[in-house]
Amino acid sequence: MKLRMNGDSLHSGETGRVQSRGWRHRFVSKWLGLIPIALIVILTAVLAISDIHASMAPPVLFPILNTLFIFGMYSIAAYFAARTFLKTGSWQLLSFGTGILMLGTSATLAAWLSSVGGLNLVAKIHNVNALMASFLILSVAALAWKGVSPRKEPGRLRILITAYAAALAFIALVMALA
Repeated sequence: MKLRMNGDSLHSGETGRVQSRGWRHRFVSKWLGLIPIALIVILTAVLAISDIHASMAPPVLFPILNTLFIFGMYSIAAYFAARTFLKTGSWQLLSFGTGILMLGTSATLAAWLSSVGGLNLVAKIHNVNALMASFLILSVAALAWKGVSPRKEPGRLRILITAYAAALAFIALVMALA
């Protein structure tokens, strides 16, 4: 006799009889998903009441991880955008690469300065540079919407170096003024 599932009951293929799994199975399957949510609520309440302010992370862990993951990945993206700009002359990729380079560099520098300058300095450096980087990335959409096509210019490398250097100089200026 073969049994096949159909919702909350088992059907016998030969006789057509329905064998119910019972109320316990339905109750458990409906309420089992609430256990993790209840545990999160309970743990959040316990941690809020206990008022723990200790940090167990080493102080250089945050800057090291920012350097590896944020700066590393954003630098790779900026490198590929630069290579593609040099081959195609796409202004969108130049703007995207410059914005990504600014965002990765400012996040990493802010992380390294977090133990030295305090949170206000970190927030100023990161937020101002993130705003500028977002304008550059927004310009990618504007250039694509306008339909700017790549041009064959002989000085693409010089344009690329100027754009990336200007982005890094802007970061240095923000750091100096912060």
